[in-house]
Amino acid sequence: MKITGTIVTALTLSLAVVSPAFAQATRTWVSGGGSDYNSCDSSQPCATFAGALSKTASGGEIDVLDAGNFGPVTIKRPVTIDGGGQIASILINTAANAITIDTTGAGDTVILRNIQLHGMSKSLNGIVVTAGAHVQLENVKINGFSTYGVEINSSVPVDLFLRNVSISGVGQAGVVATSTSASKSAVTIDKSLIVNSNTGILASANSTISVRDSDVSFNKVGLHVSAGSAATIRNCQISNNTTGVTVSAGASLAVLSNLFTYNNIALGANQNDIFTDGANEFVGNTSNGLAIAGNVAEQ
Repeated sequence: MKITGTIVTALTLSLAVVSPAFAQATRTWVSGGGSDYNSCDSSQPCATFAGALSKTASGGEIDVLDAGNFGPVTIKRPVTIDGGGQIASILINTAANAITIDTTGAGDTVILRNIQLHGMSKSLNGIVVTAGAHVQLENVKINGFSTYGVEINSSVPVDLFLRNVSISGVGQAGVVATSTSASKSAVTIDKSLIVNSNTGILASANSTISVRDSDVSFNKVGLHVSAGSAATIRNCQISNNTTGVTVSAGASLAVLSNLFTYNNIALGANQNDIFTDGANEFVGNTSNGLAIAGNVAEQ
């Protein structure tokens, strides 16, 4: 059968129309009034982060045009999600995670900035990292999750950085790091607020955690370091916890220049594994804890 010029022309035009639908943009947009059937550009925004991610190139960025609830998302490639100055929320009330990060590239970076996650006391976790080389959270608010606010649970080492992050009202731990890799996952927490949870910060298996210039208060345990892990907490306010900081045998914890106020116990068990610089302040605690080797006249 001969194919006429008219048919060839029609097929060519058809392909020209279809091909752009599969192209991915370096920047996409979501809006409270958007639709995931849209192209996700600024004039035709998507409705959800998941919808926009499907149309965003690896290493691209998803931005928020106006306030909305943009739904849970699983991230499998490097991307930035930025809520800008909007109320950019993920609000869920089912037994699920708000954000799951599962990237496999050796240098993959995921950045989450200016977003709010609300679990309504029913959802499991705010952010779960099952794989990902580098994860940055900036100006993120997380509250009301039944299990964890931010969890690393990975077979490969993860670098996690939190700055200006607020985590509150979490059932088990605000931040927890666990790795089955021989190389430790590393968490840095800077200028953040971690309050009103069972455990504020938990350095679990194969992890190192550094906390600085932050407020860790109103938790059952402010910071706990499990065997095989290590942590440093520096220049923080640690207040109104049942136990301020504690460490399991076989772990290590450096407590440097912090203010401990109104805790039931400031420094918890296995205190021979807690090292200080002699510059911590203790005010109004029921017990400051036992004497620690290496301390110098802390008041």
